[in-house]
Amino acid sequence: MQRRLALAGMRPINNIVDISNYVMLEWGQPTHTFDADCVQDQHLIVRFASVGEQLTTLDSKERELFISDARIDVEGETIGGAKRPVLCVCDQSGPLALAGVMGGEESEVRASTTRVLLEAAVWEPVQIRRVARALKLPSEASRRFERGVDYELPLRAQRRALQLLREVAGGKVADGLIDVYPRPWQTVELDLTPHEIERIVGVRLSAPEIAELLTSLGFGCELRGGSGLGDFATTDSSYVHVTVPSFRQDVTILADLCEEVARVYGYERIPDTRLADELPRSDEHSDLVIDKRVRALLVATGASEVITHSMVDMAMVSLVEPTAAKSELYARIANPSTPERVYMRRSLLPSLLTTLELNLRERERAAIFEVGRIYLPGERFIAWQRGEAIESWSSADVLPQELRRVAIAMVGPREAEKWQGGDRNALDFYDMKGIIEQLLERLGLSERASFVPLTDDERFHPGRAAALLIARAAPADADGRPEQNGSGPKKGKLQTISERVGVFGELHPLVRERLGLNVGRAVAAELDLELLIAAAQPAHYNTISRFPATIQDLAIVAANEVPAAQIEALIRKGAGELLESLTLFDIYSGPQVGEGKRSLAYHLSFRAADRTLSDDTLAKVRVKIVKLLEREAGASIRV
Repeated sequence: MQRRLALAGMRPINNIVDISNYVMLEWGQPTHTFDADCVQDQHLIVRFASVGEQLTTLDSKERELFISDARIDVEGETIGGAKRPVLCVCDQSGPLALAGVMGGEESEVRASTTRVLLEAAVWEPVQIRRVARALKLPSEASRRFERGVDYELPLRAQRRALQLLREVAGGKVADGLIDVYPRPWQTVELDLTPHEIERIVGVRLSAPEIAELLTSLGFGCELRGGSGLGDFATTDSSYVHVTVPSFRQDVTILADLCEEVARVYGYERIPDTRLADELPRSDEHSDLVIDKRVRALLVATGASEVITHSMVDMAMVSLVEPTAAKSELYARIANPSTPERVYMRRSLLPSLLTTLELNLRERERAAIFEVGRIYLPGERFIAWQRGEAIESWSSADVLPQELRRVAIAMVGPREAEKWQGGDRNALDFYDMKGIIEQLLERLGLSERASFVPLTDDERFHPGRAAALLIARAAPADADGRPEQNGSGPKKGKLQTISERVGVFGELHPLVRERLGLNVGRAVAAELDLELLIAAAQPAHYNTISRFPATIQDLAIVAANEVPAAQIEALIRKGAGELLESLTLFDIYSGPQVGEGKRSLAYHLSFRAADRTLSDDTLAKVRVKIVKLLEREAGASIRV
């Protein structure tokens, strides 16, 4: 017996304990042996622990018999909930064992033990799992009870253990057994017809064939409505009355029985059949279509999609954004798997940039992106986490907001090394801006987008970062100001406002240093996918004009403080629908344009859908553009 236990991975202890472990492996039913002289009146009591009670378990550790409920963090701190008592096996003097988990040291079987009290029971799986995990005390017994034990097995396992105690240990078995069975197993009985098997499984079997298959698995089967079992000449009205054995607690409905029949009959024997009807039309949700479009575009730019963990710790957050590493601002996990996965992320960048650093260890260039959710807890959720009383529960008010974001991170040379050479300059701000501009174009937002300098974000290098704004129409109040409460427009008034959709730029040198990115530059972006989806325009197509385009060049002299985006917006505004494309091809600064100024040269392509544009028409458009630039940007035409 000791050799068999050792081969099964269990340590032999003594003949009594070994018999208990052997029966558990043999029957799947844990049992526990007590030193009967250490049990007061040889009477066991099952109850929850009282306040202040403790128990020294078989591993010689003293255990508190009150555990936190499901809301407990990795440091053992209780989050929003009282502690609950542990279910114990006791005598009149106090606890003797943790029910279904581990016995107590005081009543263990020793070399001096002469009388043994044998206990076999079935415990509630959820209760055992909660105690074993809260106390970090997994055992062979708890693993079996967590998964469910046959309700009818304890008595048979106990008789087997008593037999071995008499044969192996030379014990004398006392007369009688005490059986406390407050919730007996309720036998499940189901009527299974051949029609049901054909409908779900897709094979035609007679009632006797079904009964034969289920009988081989230990189910009780009785043919009704036709001939007896074994007689295949039955009527079409016959069916099988199935009694589910107690060890198959997973079988509760007819579909479960059909699955058992299919498994024993053989999946490979089930014929392939076509659907009897046409597939319904699949209407994709517009949000999903845009989500796929965003992913496809980012992959087309050469970036690889990654999926990072939704849970972070404050150490990871502080690498990227130290001022945001405040645990009270994050949704905390009740049962974290590791100390590094305790809080739900508020940004994709910490985990994405950590992944970027891992990629950079193996290669000189990395470009990755992630489309995922962030979790923003409100004040009521933070109060709930602290255990503060909340008047009423509302998921909309208390649960964190789950918002979709898209984040991009790139580092390394612009092109991979190759024998023809290539652009070996480091990826920079303009590479990221180009990707975002392509994304905006695919979503139909190019004309509504604008970029403003970003100087107050500790994650990005000042002067090499920008915020993305999208213009939208918002309800206005009676004075023409945008309403803040979103209650709707008054008197039909609308006001155009610019909403911040995301940020991007080169990482701050301190952030690169903390992350271990030993490179000169690294760029990243994080955009609000919810706002992008809400603002996106449906794709539309225009007929290709059969009339030729007219190309003109325009050189603008403007102050260095005037952004190129403003100049381009004014050109588009003045040109109107006739402007087909606008391309900046040259920037010049020098004595010819004056100190504090620069020259921006553009290619302008004009085309009309219904005619060839005349010189007089284009001259009027040019005059309109120039006047608009002079009036709103203080710019002039370079001579």
